[in-house]
Amino acid sequence: MAKPTAEYGNGMHIHHSLRADNTPVFYDVTVRGHRSDTMRHWIGGLVATMPAAVSLLDPTVNSYRRMVGFAAAPTTPTWCEENKSTGLRVVSRSQKLARVEHRVASADTNVYLALATILAGGIAGLDGEIEPPPEHEGIAWGEPPGSAQLPSSISLAADELTNDKLLTSVLGSEFVEYWLHNRRWEWLMFHTGGGDAQSDTVTDWELTRYFELV
Repeated sequence: MAKPTAEYGNGMHIHHSLRADNTPVFYDVTVRGHRSDTMRHWIGGLVATMPAAVSLLDPTVNSYRRMVGFAAAPTTPTWCEENKSTGLRVVSRSQKLARVEHRVASADTNVYLALATILAGGIAGLDGEIEPPPEHEGIAWGEPPGSAQLPSSISLAADELTNDKLLTSVLGSEFVEYWLHNRRWEWLMFHTGGGDAQSDTVTDWELTRYFELV
């Protein structure tokens, strides 16, 4: 479970890089910051799709228990070099280490869907040559009102995915539509099956449903 108790939360940080002919393609020694065009557009796609990707990366009601400020889980669609408070932690100080750490997924994610979602976001960035926003300076938690935030519930995440076209263009509309119906059904089961939407702590409904299911 992503949040089995009030004390502990569990994420699944996915480190990844790209290679061509056994050569890393995220690294470019000739540019400032050593981030190649490929890496830059890959980051751009991941940030652009991050709010919608949350639905696939954080699939249960319990997933969102960990996504609160100053609890080590990302809450904003941001990126930065060596910054563990942002959604993406980028490492580009050497060719050997160059990679992106996607920090949004919770421990209860389906690893195959998570990898497919990250690849889809990166591919959308490459196809559209999407430029990333500026690096986030400082701590990405506790941003003031009006700042972009990642969705904070399973239903809000489904809304983001509904309105996103980039992930759907890569993952396919049939799959995305099925997933959205499935996640909205999960939210309905929580509300009608005994879950408490006002509870600040993990509910018995979550423990009963997810302990063995996950």
